[in-house]
Amino acid sequence: MNIRHRILMLVLMTLSALLAIGTYSVYKSRTNATAVRIVTEGVVPSALASADLLSRLKDVQLSARAIVSAPDLEQANQITARLEQQKLALTQSLQAQGNQADSKSQQGLIAQVNESLHDYFGAINDTVHFKLAGNNVMAEANLNANAAVYQREIEQIV
Repeated sequence: MNIRHRILMLVLMTLSALLAIGTYSVYKSRTNATAVRIVTEGVVPSALASADLLSRLKDVQLSARAIVSAPDLEQANQITARLEQQKLALTQSLQAQGNQADSKSQQGLIAQVNESLHDYFGAINDTVHFKLAGNNVMAEANLNANAAVYQREIEQIV
């Protein structure tokens, strides 16, 4: 084997090595693009929906606190109407989150949040009834004792 054959063989081996490396890098690039697509289409919207759910939960809590601290019953009734809309929006947001759940564990968490949300709304309704009955001390105590517990539970689950 003369030098010309050795150089030709070296060039062919180099080209085949470059071709193998290029093929492997294209394969890895497509695999990474698929993983990024899965995250951006699945995980990110779910995380944004969870953040939206927590935001709506805070809105409900702020409205409940506003009802308890309202100076008169007329203002409390106005805030109660807004509270009902916020509760409906929170329920719809949870249903949308449930529609996106694709695993048994996510569906179980949504069911648990749904149950806690039902109890939370019950505690807030009790608080509103105490306030509208003129029992401000009981309304504030119920809000701080019962509703706050359910709110923390929902936040931890979400």
